[in-house]
Amino acid sequence: MLKNLFALFTVLPFLLCSQQRGELWGCSSDGGNGGGTIYRIDTAGQLHVIHTFRVSDDGYFPNGEFTETPDQLLYNTNSYGGKFNRGVVYAYNTKTSTYHKRTDISDSIGWDIHDLSYGPDGKLYGLANKGGKFKGGTLVQFDPATNTLAKLHDFNYGDCCGPYGKLALLDGIFYGTTFGGGTYHGGSLFAFKPGCDTLKIIHSFGLEGGSPQGDLTVYKKKLYGITNYSGLGISEFFEYDPTKNSYTSFGKVTPSEDNRDYSEGLTPYKGKLYGMAHNGYPDQNDVLFCFNPATRKLNVLARFASASTGVNPRGRLQLVGKKLYGTCVYGGRYGEGTLFSFNPRTNKIQIVYNFSEQSGGQPLTAFARGNTLYGTTGNYGKSNRGGIFEFNLQNKNIKNSYWFSTSLDGFGAYGLARSSDGYVYGTTMAGGLLDKGVIFRLHSDTAKYEKIIDFDESSGYNPMAPPIQSPNGKYYGVACNGGSYSGGTLYEYDPLGKTITAKVNFNSELTGKIPVGPLAVTPDGKLYGVTTQGGSENRGTFFEYDPLTNRLKIIAHFHEDRFGSNLFGYPTVIDGMIYLQVWKHQQSGTALIAYNPQSGAVSDPILVSEVNGAFTPGRLVQLNGRLYGLTKNSYQEPSLMVFEFDPTNLSTEKIFVFEKSGSMGELITASDGKIYGTLMFSGKNQNGCFFSLDVAKKEMKVLHEFSGSEGARPSGLLLEMR
Repeated sequence: MLKNLFALFTVLPFLLCSQQRGELWGCSSDGGNGGGTIYRIDTAGQLHVIHTFRVSDDGYFPNGEFTETPDQLLYNTNSYGGKFNRGVVYAYNTKTSTYHKRTDISDSIGWDIHDLSYGPDGKLYGLANKGGKFKGGTLVQFDPATNTLAKLHDFNYGDCCGPYGKLALLDGIFYGTTFGGGTYHGGSLFAFKPGCDTLKIIHSFGLEGGSPQGDLTVYKKKLYGITNYSGLGISEFFEYDPTKNSYTSFGKVTPSEDNRDYSEGLTPYKGKLYGMAHNGYPDQNDVLFCFNPATRKLNVLARFASASTGVNPRGRLQLVGKKLYGTCVYGGRYGEGTLFSFNPRTNKIQIVYNFSEQSGGQPLTAFARGNTLYGTTGNYGKSNRGGIFEFNLQNKNIKNSYWFSTSLDGFGAYGLARSSDGYVYGTTMAGGLLDKGVIFRLHSDTAKYEKIIDFDESSGYNPMAPPIQSPNGKYYGVACNGGSYSGGTLYEYDPLGKTITAKVNFNSELTGKIPVGPLAVTPDGKLYGVTTQGGSENRGTFFEYDPLTNRLKIIAHFHEDRFGSNLFGYPTVIDGMIYLQVWKHQQSGTALIAYNPQSGAVSDPILVSEVNGAFTPGRLVQLNGRLYGLTKNSYQEPSLMVFEFDPTNLSTEKIFVFEKSGSMGELITASDGKIYGTLMFSGKNQNGCFFSLDVAKKEMKVLHEFSGSEGARPSGLLLEMR
């Protein structure tokens, strides 16, 4: 019933680089039939989808760049899927256009392996960003002769942790970097010789100008890299000379106010190193630059713009002939990213191909061979999940050859919630292993998506809100369906045991049914929520749950004579009181009720003035001691309005009316003193909008209208990331 509502997809692109050839190859982290794609694309602009990963033991969400072996096989890895859901090592045969899984990746070996490097011993080496003995990542070795993956080194915080990027090979020795750890906690530069069991730390980065995250570049027997950021927001170029064992910093490359990410790797061309830096979409501060090792100067050569070049460039530039090629994740004609060329003689960026929903969107960096570029798209296409493509640079034709299957990672997300572990948590309403939804998390720094656990019949399923963290360290939420009585559940997720358990099985008349969220939590750890049906009058219930005693208390049964109807509202904790928006049909309007957890008293409904018969779900927000919410003017004139409620005198006031705004929205008060919100049905194509509201001036500004290609009909809680 709920699975088809407002499926929202999060695509987290990772870009690939290529060797100096005429055909580009790449992978997408999503799209096709669900697991991402492999594509090729040539310098004339023709794209061809080669392979669509099935969401199965073959793995999905491909990583990094392809590595070619002497037998002309291309090797790569996936982040998810496979036997242990940690991805697989796979090979792609360019002669037969076939995909072959080689081995499964496990947590103990290390996972999230981005980029493999071919060693002098005929084996492949790479860095796993996660897993291993100390959970700080590992250095791994893959043997193509035996299809075995082995762990060679466990990274820990003491020496270094969080290895990123591709290992650079120079004179038979691999070099790499870690993002964290080391003597000064800013990451490390290390060396490793195949056949030797010892990894050697060459240099420890400091917090200022530290935390390298991109690939190292070999140029004239030296290594070059860029630190990603520091406490001062400064990136630095550095050089390491293995013959002299000398490390040289060239100083900052970007002022702190730019906050650009320079971690995408460098491409040597005619004595200079070319690269790209991005500052996040839709920011227009993305640049293409070159660094001259001789003069130690960095010059910005071109700037990216959404319409003319695409924005959010990712990966390493690919040299094909006398031009450099790259991809942008967003922008272009259809807003789904671009393949572009850069001419070093004129310093001009030109779009070669505009990605769309039909071809697949949000492309990753390509791999070049001949006149064809190969790559993957991260969104849309067949089954709305992207695919593998080939792009012919001569005739500029695109061919989609493979689409991914539907994703096990779920779809249909409603909002996010912050956690103390550095992650942002959420749920999907459908999808996952049993198509009943999943709990997922995103790292607050990297925004990398990770499915945590699947919902099932016993735990409850079809959740419509993110879980909330309790003071006991566990996470709690509600699921609309399932449980012992098929009325939904209140569930507990234990991150230590990685288990999900139904703590309350809703059973209609006694407790209500079909709970919606999110839950609200008070400092003492008690949780508050609502059901939308059931209860004594089948209008839902207002409840309290105490994880300490595992006790459910029904605070109120909604009914017209006293508390009104719930209709998908949910409680908000403000200054120790629990507030809830309800609908009073007989009094023709939206009302608020307040619950005092100390006294156990529930107030009579407080009717919101200037409202004559409508209600919209959402949470109340607080600003300067007053509460703000959304409601409709009426069913006949379904424009939303923002109202203000003063708890000191129980008065309400209309602040702003959205004309022809639709029926649903969400608000949040931000640290800048303004209210921000989303509307689901508004704008030119009714795809929704994002707006700001200055309460003091009663001024509203539409900041963005959703186009559909980048998402549509925003829903769920907003979350400010600071």
